[in-house]
Amino acid sequence: MTMKRIFYFVSVFMLMCCSVQDAIAEGDAVPADLGKVKGKIVDVAGAPLSKGFVSFFDSNKGDPMDFGASKRSPAMIAFLQEGGVLETDWFPAGSYYLGVLPRERWVGGPPKENEKRYSAFDAEGKYLVVVVKAGETIDVGTISVKEPEKFPELTMFFTVAGRIIDEEGRGVQNAVVVVKQDLDNPKGLFISKETDLTGKYELKIPPGKYFFVARKELTVAGRPKPGGLMGTLGHNKPIGVGGESDEPASYIVGLAGHSYEHVDITMFKVPIPEVRRAEVEAKVKAKKIDKDSLPDTLPLKRKRSGNVEESEQSYKGGEQNVGPK
Repeated sequence: MTMKRIFYFVSVFMLMCCSVQDAIAEGDAVPADLGKVKGKIVDVAGAPLSKGFVSFFDSNKGDPMDFGASKRSPAMIAFLQEGGVLETDWFPAGSYYLGVLPRERWVGGPPKENEKRYSAFDAEGKYLVVVVKAGETIDVGTISVKEPEKFPELTMFFTVAGRIIDEEGRGVQNAVVVVKQDLDNPKGLFISKETDLTGKYELKIPPGKYFFVARKELTVAGRPKPGGLMGTLGHNKPIGVGGESDEPASYIVGLAGHSYEHVDITMFKVPIPEVRRAEVEAKVKAKKIDKDSLPDTLPLKRKRSGNVEESEQSYKGGEQNVGPK
């Protein structure tokens, strides 16, 4: 069976991403900072897990997998083969906790509320740490995984709560909020649970400066899905085909023990390229501008506006309309 590796957990879908692997063509030298992992995953009874996603969480950035009302995004994800065989592609060397989400490969999105999640533990009952060495393929042997009795809770955190709404102000159900420190990085650090009927969400995350992006549907390549919904805190008007906006994004500088409420994010429909182009052509025709001057395609990359520190509205300890309670 051919295994498709998955590198990024973005928004609501696990994405097939080849950014690292594509850069390593057959015969090319392996980058000095990358390694591989192989082995076998079984349950506590010794039965191989023949389906599921194996996630690697950087052990230097906290415990896996849940933090209160939010979930960590893994640094790397691979799909199990028949017989519980694990073989990853190249990914950054380092130390990682290992988690398993037993599901079919075509099922995307973050773990559901009642979905089983397994973790690997050492002989002392602590989370097992897998060390990935640069330039090497590490054989971890057979690893037994089980459901944790409970997931660790943060001791130092701040809370962010609000609603995900559409352009009409109605709550968006089954959306998630992806927490990022870099808007240009498709991979977030944390992800919320799916919103309820009213669009409510809540996050508990470590102190720091973060951007907040609402997602519901993405393409396999990670781009916004035409006709789908997406939104970014601070963006309050329709977006472009690639999710780009001329508005500066807002961020929150969260302080431990503080609560930031009513942090609402508006989601806008992602334009369908063909429809958007027809609209542009109609405007061009109305203004009698040369149609040949139009680009063949519309931009798909995010458009950043100026210097982040200078242009982005911030919520610092309640100086703006969102503050600690």
